[in-house]
Amino acid sequence: MRRILNPLALIAAAGILAAGAASAQNLTASTTTANMGQVDHASTVSYTPGADSGSFDFDLRYDAARLTTTTPEVTGSIPGGTLNCNVPAAGQILCTATANSAAVDLGAGTITILFDVGTTLGVTPLTFMAANFFDQGGGTEPGTTTNGQVTVNSGPQPALSSVPAPASTITINDIVGGGATTGTLTITNSGQALSTLNVGAPTGLSGVLSIAPSTAQAIAQGSAGTAYTISCTAAAVGTTSQVLSFTHDGTSPGSPVTYNVDCVGVAGPTAPTASLGTVTQPSAGVINQTATGSVPVNVDSAGVATASLALTCTIPATGASAFAITGGGSRTITAPATVGPNAPDIGVSCVRQAAAVNATLSCAQNATPDPDPAALTATITCPAGTTAPNFASTPSPGGTINATGVTGDTVVGTLAVSNAAGTQALNVSNCTASAGFTVTTAMPLTIPAGASSSVSVSCVAPAPGVTNTGTLTCDHDAPNAASPVSYNLACTGVSGVIPTMGNAGKILLVSLMIGLGLLGMALRRQA
Repeated sequence: MRRILNPLALIAAAGILAAGAASAQNLTASTTTANMGQVDHASTVSYTPGADSGSFDFDLRYDAARLTTTTPEVTGSIPGGTLNCNVPAAGQILCTATANSAAVDLGAGTITILFDVGTTLGVTPLTFMAANFFDQGGGTEPGTTTNGQVTVNSGPQPALSSVPAPASTITINDIVGGGATTGTLTITNSGQALSTLNVGAPTGLSGVLSIAPSTAQAIAQGSAGTAYTISCTAAAVGTTSQVLSFTHDGTSPGSPVTYNVDCVGVAGPTAPTASLGTVTQPSAGVINQTATGSVPVNVDSAGVATASLALTCTIPATGASAFAITGGGSRTITAPATVGPNAPDIGVSCVRQAAAVNATLSCAQNATPDPDPAALTATITCPAGTTAPNFASTPSPGGTINATGVTGDTVVGTLAVSNAAGTQALNVSNCTASAGFTVTTAMPLTIPAGASSSVSVSCVAPAPGVTNTGTLTCDHDAPNAASPVSYNLACTGVSGVIPTMGNAGKILLVSLMIGLGLLGMALRRQA
């Protein structure tokens, strides 16, 4: 049994008295508290010397049934002398101290007694059945003894828990020739706070089965415990069964706890296997535009490092739908494999047509070793596309809409909008002009397929030769042009006064009037 030579709790250390003092010798047994089941509990016997202290011996008795499960260990020293202690029988400790020389008195000292506490609660005395003190000449001297006691209480008690639970069967499947496969057993202390669970070294596994750590463990309550790794290295196809065992000092379950361990050798290597998950179909949208979807690949974890599975996926171009694989259609999966590292999904795309089109994604599986699994298939649907309007305008987006008129008059500029190439009605809305200009066309404006319309913008003409500018913006729902569209506005003023007629003009005007008069006379004569 391991002994603690420097215990943490030593009680009633003796005071030091100078040699030659008048007081009598004294032995004091400490009063301490121990927890039930505690290992190496420390109690002390302290010696206080008097004058001319030459030697002493004592017989200390205790309750062996309550305080120890083995013979206690007694250690200590006496300044100026030698100390010899022994345990002649359970429940009895004999110690003798002798001065090194007649010129040196014994000094104050402490004797430490380490007990293993049993499982019986109560109080046990530490009683001096006899104590004798001697001077340097060998004669007896007066002395006193003070008895002590050890109170045994329940203390914090450990308990053992494990995952899997005790008596469970731990099955480890290992591919023959593929190296070791491991399983895990975790033991924790589910007992009282501050308790420590002492678990012995694991026994029972050998040959194709091994375990680490393989040493005894002390597990504090509240900690994560000890995780044991059990390795199975199968030598042949079949099952090898062994019983794993641990001793422990917990209150429950009974000690030892055992687990059945099966090391199952399976034929190998075995390649991974794959399956296709739920398809994310291409989304709906405008005709002749690309739609995208995806298909997840799920892979099991079978196989060893030398096994692999190659996926080669194809999808036909059905009619004008132009199905295609956009990524992930060709990959090699090396065992051991899991689902996560095999991302990304298989990406698919198609071009929407006037009617829905179906196609079959097919993924061939080339396994190492053989045989090859059957091809994986999934149905992909390209949804029917919806037709779209077409936006065109005069002037084109970014151009200038002009309005010119006599100063002070309200003049109008026009934006011509057509849906000549569209197959659905074009909706124009939220046409907004900047300050100084007013949109006079009612909104929203709906233009049927193949038709045209216009948006009118009015302004008050400024002074002659002056042009006021602004902007017009309109929203629309055609996919062929960005929305909103924007245009420049220009409002220009001109003069409304009739210019003065010169001499040449006057001569022409008189000639015109004479000509008109002659023409009128001729017409009357004919009448």
